Amino acid sequence: MVFMKSTPSSSMELTTELGSNYTLPEREHWKVVLDNVATVIITCNTITLMLGMGSAIWVRDILSHMRRPCGAVIGLVGQFGVLPATGFAFSLMFGFRPYEALGVLIISCSPGGAFSNFFTFWVDGDLALSIMMTTCSSIVAFGGMPFNVWLYSQYWLAEDANSIKIPFISIITSLALITGPVVIGMIVRHYNKRVASIITKVASTLGWLSFGAALVIWLILYWEIFTRATPLIYAASILMPITGFTLAYVLAKISCQVKMSFLFKFLLRHDAIFRISQEAVPQMISFIIVTS
Repeated sequence: MVFMKSTPSSSMELTTELGSNYTLPEREHWKVVLDNVATVIITCNTITLMLGMGSAIWVRDILSHMRRPCGAVIGLVGQFGVLPATGFAFSLMFGFRPYEALGVLIISCSPGGAFSNFFTFWVDGDLALSIMMTTCSSIVAFGGMPFNVWLYSQYWLAEDANSIKIPFISIITSLALITGPVVIGMIVRHYNKRVASIITKVASTLGWLSFGAALVIWLILYWEIFTRATPLIYAASILMPITGFTLAYVLAKISCQVKMSFLFKFLLRHDAIFRISQEAVPQMISFIIVTS
């Protein structure tokens, strides 16, 4: 198994199963700069999108789902129960090497992000439920993500399973970037619906442009990784969303929750409509980068 950790000089130190340390060549300066630019774009885009999405819902919509949390509970079961098990099953089925399998596990155990809220808005789904589930999954991730990673990584790491570091700071940051702008947006809508509508339209337009720019940067930075990825990795990155789509429908059907607004949200929360949902594209990119 190989572990990576950043050093102050932007180089990467590798520790192998044999305990030997190696240092990769330092990244080219322009790549570091471009990577930072992409991070800034995504961060600003998240804030803008969530402000716009918050401006599109009423406080009463959130309260309604809080009184009947069935939809959110099902989503959390899928997020932290079904998806990690699915990632584990695909890792075994395709015979992935340890570092590839752990890449699959990390992606499948991670909480949902902000892009699914954006696409839910565009397909006229249940935006309030979408935002509620994003918030809940980020909170539950503090316990659910480390537990799932520890549980399923036992197969490959055994006694070294505790060496995997969970990005708690990133989870906290994501939670703040999601809930803060949403609350502000709902306040704006409460006092001035016309201004809130303008904010939503501007934010949704900027969302598409920012995501497109970040996608181009990712392809420039990581094109070599995409060429090195094996067919099995591509197969897993495609089959996992399809499997999530199917299992999401089954869970929703069993719970009598199959309404189009809910179904769209549930599918999007698990990045199930690959190549269509904005969140599915970076999910697949992350999948290939992490496992290659």
